[in-house]
Amino acid sequence: MFNVGDFIVYPMHGAGTIDAIEEKDILGEKQSYYILKMPGEVKVMVPTDKAEKIGVRNIIDKSSADKVFAILEEDETEMSMNWNKRYRDNMDKMKSGDIYEVADVVRNLSFKQKEKGLSTGEKKMLHNAKQILVSELVLAEHSPQDEVEASVGPDVVSSYVWRGQKLGGFSVQPYVGIDYKGFSLSAWGNVGVESTDDKEIDFTLAYSNGGFSLSLTDYWVDYGTGFLHFAAHDTDHVLEAQIGYDFDVVAINWYTNIAGADGVNADGKRAYSSYVSLTAPFSLGGIDWTAEIGATPWANDYYGANGFSVQEISLMAEKEIEITENFSLPIFAKLACNPATEDTFFVFGLSF
Repeated sequence: MFNVGDFIVYPMHGAGTIDAIEEKDILGEKQSYYILKMPGEVKVMVPTDKAEKIGVRNIIDKSSADKVFAILEEDETEMSMNWNKRYRDNMDKMKSGDIYEVADVVRNLSFKQKEKGLSTGEKKMLHNAKQILVSELVLAEHSPQDEVEASVGPDVVSSYVWRGQKLGGFSVQPYVGIDYKGFSLSAWGNVGVESTDDKEIDFTLAYSNGGFSLSLTDYWVDYGTGFLHFAAHDTDHVLEAQIGYDFDVVAINWYTNIAGADGVNADGKRAYSSYVSLTAPFSLGGIDWTAEIGATPWANDYYGANGFSVQEISLMAEKEIEITENFSLPIFAKLACNPATEDTFFVFGLSF
């Protein structure tokens, strides 16, 4: 039995505090619940009589935290060469709620990332494992997290397709970003080789905690007014807000343009053009797959929609091609169709 104020760990979510113990009436049945306050002010309800079975436990003490740091400093242990088996093994370790198993996942995937790189699925797993690990260590050590993570690299794509719209041909898409305590700041660009392709630079400020995410993105496409031109109704910038939640098996995200060159609705007023997407990642045959469907909910000329309109139905496959023992090249292919315009696209790309 836990008490209000106890520091606990909820498997796959991380460490938090028992904020309250409340009795709820759900479907006519009264049940006692722990109200868990997780990082980022996220609250989760767990039935008190099922908490132990779910794997809720007290956080480790400082001496156990020292053991975790020792595990992180050890050499990597052997992992399966089969992607499916390796992914399942690591997922089982994370679901166990055992911090030593989670530390093992962080250490091994970190080594693999430095040596050969990681697929999108394993990058996400490493990110989640780090968040889970740090959330408990912060409480165990009673000290803030100070690690700043940075990433940089380009993608090379056969064509630039975004939300069911072809925006360019063969392109190089560089990115750079930093992450700190769930916050991230990143820049992304698109440079096409064709003279008709427009140059694009996007900046995103985001926050994520567990499955929850929130972001603000400034899209700028060079249509001629210049990057520093921010007139209210005469600019090439579009400011978009996003909110979403990743349930692991499926993720839902909502995007709305809140300022800039948003476009108008049928009445000629600002449309607050919006887009909602559902994505479902899965693995099959040693390949990472992502199925996605995206739609715009109301009329706007930003997406060229007269009302609710499905803009993209797509399937993407990602795989690492091992070039040498110490270097692998992530590749991806995406088949997408836009039911509204009856267009179909096939995109191939490389990540560096």
